[in-house]
Amino acid sequence: MRLSIVVPTYNERTRLGELVEAVFQVFAAHGIDGELVIVDDGSPDGTGALADDLATRHRIRDFRVLRLSGATPRQIALTVALESTVVVAIGALLGGAAAVFALLGSAGSLDAQIGAEVTVVIPWQAAAGTTALCLLLAVASSTLPTLSRAIRRTDS
Repeated sequence: MRLSIVVPTYNERTRLGELVEAVFQVFAAHGIDGELVIVDDGSPDGTGALADDLATRHRIRDFRVLRLSGATPRQIALTVALESTVVVAIGALLGGAAAVFALLGSAGSLDAQIGAEVTVVIPWQAAAGTTALCLLLAVASSTLPTLSRAIRRTDS
């Protein structure tokens, strides 16, 4: 039977060396066939680099470092901003299409009632300005809380 010990780490650089030594001393003293798996969640203090160094320096076959492939705060914020942009673009296209069809239908009905051609004028600058303002508000309202959470996580 083989024993696997999985240790999640975050900012554990100062204690990791002691832990690795203690675990392998216990394995050796009790004849345990075991492995140690360090799971590092992107520690900014260099825990992952130290774990790599310990595994390489001691050439321990049963010492592995597993890094979680978490996104950086910047990547998360960019993803949220992109999602908000897509939502606003889809809303603008669908809303614009519905408005144009409604205007054309109204112009056709008015045409038939008065017997004269009715010209439809769409204020494209105002529509673009409104869409840009909606985009700005959507990106800001979704990205700022995301960045705030990410900053609080890295500070702790």
